Amino acid sequence: MENTKTDILLISISKELVDFVAGVLENEGYCVHKASSMRDALTAIDLSPVGLILCGIELEDISGEQFLSYLKKDPKRESIPFIFLLSTESQKELSPKRAIEIGAENFIFFPTEGPVVVSCIKDFLKPPLKAQPADSSSINKDSKDSQANITRSGLTESGQVQNNERRTEKRERFDVPIPVEISRDCKTWINGFILNRSKSSAMIETSLRRRYGEDIFIREPKDETGTTVAGSVVHVLLGDESKQIGFGVVFRKNNGVPWQSFSEHMMDKTRRQAILPIRRDFFPIAAEVSRDGVFWIDAQITGCDVMSASLKTSILAKPKDIMIVKFERHGIKNIVNGKIKKVELDQKELLAIIELDFAEDEGWLKLYTHFAVIAGPELSDKEKKDKIQQKPQYKVIKAESAEDLNIKKNDAVALIQKSAPRKPESKNKRFYLSLIGRKMDNYEVVSFISAGGMGGVFKGWDTALERDVALKVISWELSSQEEFVKMFLKEARFVSKLNHPNIAQIYYIGNANGIMYYAMEFIHGQTLADLLKSNTHFKVPQIINYLKTLCSALEFVWKNDIIHRDIKPANIMVTNSDELKLVDFGVAKLDKKSDVQEENKIVGSPLYLSPEAIRNQGVDNRSDIYSLGATFYHLLAGTPPFYDDSCSNILIKQLNEPVPSLKKKAPELPDILCDTIEKMMAKRCEERFQNYQEIIDCLNNCSFS
Repeated sequence: MENTKTDILLISISKELVDFVAGVLENEGYCVHKASSMRDALTAIDLSPVGLILCGIELEDISGEQFLSYLKKDPKRESIPFIFLLSTESQKELSPKRAIEIGAENFIFFPTEGPVVVSCIKDFLKPPLKAQPADSSSINKDSKDSQANITRSGLTESGQVQNNERRTEKRERFDVPIPVEISRDCKTWINGFILNRSKSSAMIETSLRRRYGEDIFIREPKDETGTTVAGSVVHVLLGDESKQIGFGVVFRKNNGVPWQSFSEHMMDKTRRQAILPIRRDFFPIAAEVSRDGVFWIDAQITGCDVMSASLKTSILAKPKDIMIVKFERHGIKNIVNGKIKKVELDQKELLAIIELDFAEDEGWLKLYTHFAVIAGPELSDKEKKDKIQQKPQYKVIKAESAEDLNIKKNDAVALIQKSAPRKPESKNKRFYLSLIGRKMDNYEVVSFISAGGMGGVFKGWDTALERDVALKVISWELSSQEEFVKMFLKEARFVSKLNHPNIAQIYYIGNANGIMYYAMEFIHGQTLADLLKSNTHFKVPQIINYLKTLCSALEFVWKNDIIHRDIKPANIMVTNSDELKLVDFGVAKLDKKSDVQEENKIVGSPLYLSPEAIRNQGVDNRSDIYSLGATFYHLLAGTPPFYDDSCSNILIKQLNEPVPSLKKKAPELPDILCDTIEKMMAKRCEERFQNYQEIIDCLNNCSFS
């Protein structure tokens, strides 16, 4: 039986939100009923042909989430599609994942534009035949007769099941989301989860970006046999600041593996794996812990079972205290509460070893099942023995001769080994962890972020100016070596000279009780490397603006007689407001034309190094231009210009091989943009652009559609 209900029920206590949404929908000709309480909402559903509910976070007598839960337990009302309306202030009060599990179909986040609202509801209701705004101040019984002639076909032209037919299907919501891999082209696959399913559709959670009507392919994790199910996106689930967090999919019939068979197989496999022990090599799992939900400290989960977990952290607590654990791994994000059973102190690492009991938090069981499915079962003794006895297979690639280029492959290997940063020793780890919670001059050390060859980076808090800062601290191992102390201070002084909006600013250089550090701007965002890993889609105009912005910043750096020498995606930050910040001047040097002294090591990252940097023949701004070109080649093509399993082979390719045609890898790119990138990567520095303004002038002539 077709669903002919056409009216919209709008529920919220926010007058501003109701007026905006009702105005938009009534202008489109929809009949909109308003309510601010559960009682009024249920009356509207009983007396009017409500085909869609738009609900805010709060009603007068109940929360929106409680109202949704009530409806989904009512057989007469559970089939009505339910969309949450969330304002900027209320977005953090509702978990989208939990709302989907209860039965929400989608979310609309405000502030937004009217067309976004209309586009979202058109996935559930067909536009009215005539634009006849309804009197939304009262419930109109006659609206059922006036709209009764509006129906929807059960199938699209391509034979896909349409939304109204899916409403009659029983949707199965899982206690534990089913892990899968998802792709837009069956070439690149990323992790995702099936949150619920029906006979023909599913709700998917993933970071892959897809639009309404686009194709999607799903397969079992790590299954490279070609067994996939294909479908189309019918609505998109958005998160904060319009960030996509998933979508609804309708699967095609008679095309590949049937959806029902695939989903049954995955459900059965998940149930079986979830009861098996987790492999020990899956640990440690990075996490954060807190006692109050405000101040968070880094931790590592070192083992767990279905009811408990053990972890290491620098935060101290007592048995029977409650500890909050927050973490993200393989797309799993959650916060769970555990009761401390036991606390021990590791004297060597100066860490607390804590055992937590999660018996009172149902969320932990779901998360444990996630881990069990993703990690796979513990290997048997025989499997472990077989694995140990397996001999590693090495890929042998014959490199071209490099004698005429003043470098041999063995020399390249030796240079890489010399220049490779040392792995932090246990002393460094203990040193970094001991700093958390300490005060260094006006700065409190909040949490550890990462460690590099020179030192560790922490998130800090400026108690005087009340703002977040990044604190870079020289490592324990290098702090006693005068040469490295000078290098550490050199980086700080270099950056302190560079007052530019696209370069992370240094606020202060200090020495707190013998600990050398400097405080700098804390950047809220991600690196280009992070965005590449998450398969973020960049538009051509956006990339061109990024390149011009960095050229302007590096022009400023060059005019201050500084060469960065390590331009790469990991050293370019994109803030939450889409601004670029150039970071990490740890290997920068002064640009002295007379200084052509060779170094005894290769400085920089092999994937983006210029030929002259590999040969140690002295570098200038044109070496940074090459690295910038290689970075944006990676951004535009999706892969680095030269790649191999061996670092030495990458260096040989950088020296010998011509740059692979960017136009062939991305035919949609403008010719002038491809030519610009390839000229930036010319093997001979004399054939590249000689300064950054030349690149900007060239890009200004780049047209795109």
